[in-house]
Amino acid sequence: MTLDLINAINALNQLFPMLSQIQPPAQGAPPAGRPEFISKRDAATMLGVSIRTVERYIEEGKLQKRHVGKRVRVSRWEVELLVK
Repeated sequence: MTLDLINAINALNQLFPMLSQIQPPAQGAPPAGRPEFISKRDAATMLGVSIRTVERYIEEGKLQKRHVGKRVRVSRWEVELLVK
């Protein structure tokens, strides 16, 4: 094998484990007319859990976080999907 082919195979071998961690997008689309992102506190209130549990959901990939300035926000739509 040539060196280029070996490098390509090595790159793919490193990529495949990362691909298995990607979560598929949730079904549907976010409803219009609502704030797109909410605080972890608001998410915890909607879910009836603690802020730490919301942080665990972020760590586990159940919710995706967004940074708005120095603050962390989560998608209201994703939270609503967890409520259902």
